[in-house]
Amino acid sequence: MQHQIARSIDDVARVLEFLVRGGIQADNLGSRAVTLDASTGWVGKLDAVYLTVTTNAVVDTETGFAHTLGRVPAGYIVVKRAGGGVVYNGTTAWTATTIYLKCTTVANVVTLIVF
Repeated sequence: MQHQIARSIDDVARVLEFLVRGGIQADNLGSRAVTLDASTGWVGKLDAVYLTVTTNAVVDTETGFAHTLGRVPAGYIVVKRAGGGVVYNGTTAWTATTIYLKCTTVANVVTLIVF
């Protein structure tokens, strides 16, 4: 459990570093609303995409999820979960097309912002 908490704290730190180092630029903030473009999955004017996935049917088992970001993501934010549990990074390196995640509950429907 402490390992998962440490990973979560590390993930939050990466998100904050990304934002502080210019992940969101002034021209990205034309609208304060962060909405989903249903045709592309893009999150408003941010360099991020929404991704809704169903986690593995086996607890704590890594699964690859395709994304359309077009680059290796810096991280993700869990926006919504259908059930409890913690979503966390798998051990496989992310690519420009796939992120690898695990979850502490089975077959959980999770919506993420991948950035």
